[in-house]
Amino acid sequence: MSENTKYCMGCMKEIGEDVTVCPHCSYNALSSQNPPFMNKGSMISGKYLVGKVESFATDSITYIGLDTETKTTVSIIEFYPEKIVSRSANSTEITIKMGCEDLFRSTLQSFIDLWNDLKETTGFVCLPQVTDILLF
Repeated sequence: MSENTKYCMGCMKEIGEDVTVCPHCSYNALSSQNPPFMNKGSMISGKYLVGKVESFATDSITYIGLDTETKTTVSIIEFYPEKIVSRSANSTEITIKMGCEDLFRSTLQSFIDLWNDLKETTGFVCLPQVTDILLF
C-alpha cells in the first residue's frame, strides 16, 4: 500500500487524498468510531486495514476491511465478548475484565473452532469464505 493511497473507510475503494465524502458510497471520512471499536485506519498483522463497523453483536464486532496485499475487500470479525472485555481509545488490544479470564479463554476457543470449521467448509455460497484466523 502506497503512502499516498487513501481508501474510503466505508467501502474500501481508493479515493483522493483530500476527499472527505466518498464518491462511491457517500461515506463521510470525518465520522467518528469510538471505543469499544477499533479506530478506522488501524492495521492488523501488517496486512489488514480496518474500516467502519458493519455490525456489533454480544460476542463480536464486524468491520469492513482491506487486504492490503491482494487489494480485496474483506470482513474482519473480531472476537469481542462485550460483557467481559474492554478497549482503551486508540488501541486494537482488548483487556479482559478481572475474574473473567477462564470464561474468555473458553469462549475464545469456541469462537476459533467455529471459524476454523467454516474455513474448512468450501463450496457453499451461503457461508463466508474464511481466509485467515489471526490472534493478536
